[in-house]
Amino acid sequence: MTQAIINGLINNNFKKNDIHVMEINPAQRSKLQSELQITTSNAIDMDEPSIVILAVKPNQIQSVCESIQSKINNHLVISIAAGVKIIKLSNWLGGYNNIIRGMPNIGAKIQKGITALYADDKVSIKNKEVASNILKAIGKIIWVDNEKKMDAVTALSGSGPAYVFMFISALIESGQKIGLTKGEAESFAYTTLYGSTLLSEHNLADLDSLIRNVTSKGGTTEQGIKTLNENNFKKIILLAVEASFNRAKEIGSE
Repeated sequence: MTQAIINGLINNNFKKNDIHVMEINPAQRSKLQSELQITTSNAIDMDEPSIVILAVKPNQIQSVCESIQSKINNHLVISIAAGVKIIKLSNWLGGYNNIIRGMPNIGAKIQKGITALYADDKVSIKNKEVASNILKAIGKIIWVDNEKKMDAVTALSGSGPAYVFMFISALIESGQKIGLTKGEAESFAYTTLYGSTLLSEHNLADLDSLIRNVTSKGGTTEQGIKTLNENNFKKIILLAVEASFNRAKEIGSE
């Protein structure tokens, strides 16, 4: 996700010499520097006010926060660690309060992601605008009004792409099983999903009507939907999102 954000910033005309990445892994540090031509190091000079994006895994973020705690002063801190609440970030940063949480998804890799943002009333409107401008570089943003919603966003849009990829994979496998070549199945499956997604964009309030438009009485789609319903297709998706949501809450309480 770090590289996706950097690419988004560069593609949106942010200056490369304003981007500095702290990376303790020498190989990854070298990779970022050679591929993106940005400054990298195993430490950051934080004497000047700047924006600090904590783009690390939840199990790494406490040690990262504690390592920079003494250097934080008039910085805007943006964390994209799933499940980690602002109160914990604040404690690990020595009571620092200028913190915003973000939850992007994998679409950020091609600047087609969606990011949820949350900040409490200790963060200024100006700093919220700064965070918005940064995360807009990787796609759409939505500010949520309650931090609890961040766990729901993690479950839906954070984990959701994996479910979509599984669905595409299942369509491809199904196509091959009934006689298509792998290449044919891939093209039909992807293009079907792509076109259906675009068509649904302006019909999200009435998806049932789109389903009816494809379904003829006694036809092939009706039979397929009958099988999906008999096997609790919708319930399986609901259970998957709920399991992800519960895990996000667990991470937040660990």
